[in-house]
Amino acid sequence: MSHQITFLAFGSRGDTQPYLPVGQALEKRGHHVRIATGRIYADLVHDAGLEHIPIDLDVSQVLSSSDGQQWLGAERNPLRLAKRLRPLTAAYADQVVSDMADACASADAVVCSVFGMMFRPVIVPPTTPFCYGGLQPMYPTRDFPTIQLSHRRSLGGPGNRWSHRVVENTLWRAFRSALVRRSAAGRRVPLRAPTAQLRRAGHPLLYGFSPTVVPRPADWPSFVHVTGYWFTELSPSWAPSPELSAFLDSGPPPVFVGFGSMVPNDPRETGQLVRTALRRAGLRGVLLGDPATEPSDDEFHVISGAPHQWLFPRMAAVVHHGGAGTTAAGLRAGVPQVITPFFLDQPFWGERLAALGVGTPPQSIHHLSADGLSDEVRRAAAADGPMRERAHAVQEQVAAERGAERAAVLLEQWLARVR
Repeated sequence: MSHQITFLAFGSRGDTQPYLPVGQALEKRGHHVRIATGRIYADLVHDAGLEHIPIDLDVSQVLSSSDGQQWLGAERNPLRLAKRLRPLTAAYADQVVSDMADACASADAVVCSVFGMMFRPVIVPPTTPFCYGGLQPMYPTRDFPTIQLSHRRSLGGPGNRWSHRVVENTLWRAFRSALVRRSAAGRRVPLRAPTAQLRRAGHPLLYGFSPTVVPRPADWPSFVHVTGYWFTELSPSWAPSPELSAFLDSGPPPVFVGFGSMVPNDPRETGQLVRTALRRAGLRGVLLGDPATEPSDDEFHVISGAPHQWLFPRMAAVVHHGGAGTTAAGLRAGVPQVITPFFLDQPFWGERLAALGVGTPPQSIHHLSADGLSDEVRRAAAADGPMRERAHAVQEQVAAERGAERAAVLLEQWLARVR
């Protein structure tokens, strides 16, 4: 039986792109898939052959605002994160709710991201089946504390499980106060986080990361699935610019540096720090930025963007913010990584890469120095270093997984039970 499935990919490109291969796999199995995400990602969704539901929300602009910068500066403190999230939610909730008021009504099922789950009570009809599809290990477990804590020391089995629930409800309250006033008639906004409702109902939780990177805890129930990464494939029509190709051909492999949708407090100062660090390390760089305002030269080539699956294998190392999708792309490419996290789950991924031996210990972007970054990049980019050998080994393990196909099969099996 064919079903119409809506994915709520609220957030950045990193929240949207992983859903595309899952959607494509579902379409091949005869279903119709719609991706609800920012209007700026319409081409990305359409190029994947999927229907786009536009939301007038540009995450980069949000994070560039004064409230957005305050949120980024909260780093890994749950109380600060919740407090600084509240004005952002209040400012943009009306737009999200109005854009999505009718979009979920006709869906046979809804798959929610982290922020999609938060908005779900006010935009998804109560009778519509929903499940979670995300990139961060957020289900309570005895094995490790919540990824939002400012330290990663174990709190013991009961303490670790408790930390997940406390933090999820702390962040939920920041959303709830804004959503109560915007809820459609007849839709109750729960007191507890929507993820708690999902757990009680036993709805599937699909995690699009590799068990090689985060082993599945033994105390997770059977409806929690670690599928492997949801990788997109390179479009046959994409080609690098002549300038980028010429730069890559003109010398040894460079280092990529880019922070995705994250916006540093002072982008110009951060850009200068990055160039200074790479020069001290004796390395060339491909830098993500604005070619119109940031000059390229023989040492550094500035790009507005390029597919990670094409670019990263050509790098000596990659330096980035530690977003789940970018981290996955680095693992897929088999290159060492240097993580400079801003907030949320980004420090966690940096710690996981360091524990696996494929990355350097994460250094917060808020405390980054040219000397510190230079030292870490030099270690990561060493052609004969142990980090590169380990990265190649993990690459082979990750490449053997078929995460998107596995997620599509699990969703189809679930729909057969609930529809």
